[in-house]
Amino acid sequence: MECAIDIGEIIISKEGLERPEDYRSVFRILGRHEIIPKEFAEKFAFSAGFITLTLLI
Repeated sequence: MECAIDIGEIIISKEGLERPEDYRSVFRILGRHEIIPKEFAEKFAFSAGFITLTLLI
């Protein structure tokens, strides 16, 4: 998951898209701009939320 987030952030940067606020938004931005399918983006965004939670604990 962390690698997917890193790659997503690189794509967002290279494409000049809006800056993600958190890990979830990385996938939502990619989905919104049709870089990845929206359904896939939402599933990964949900999973990415757990990474944020584990970092806070």
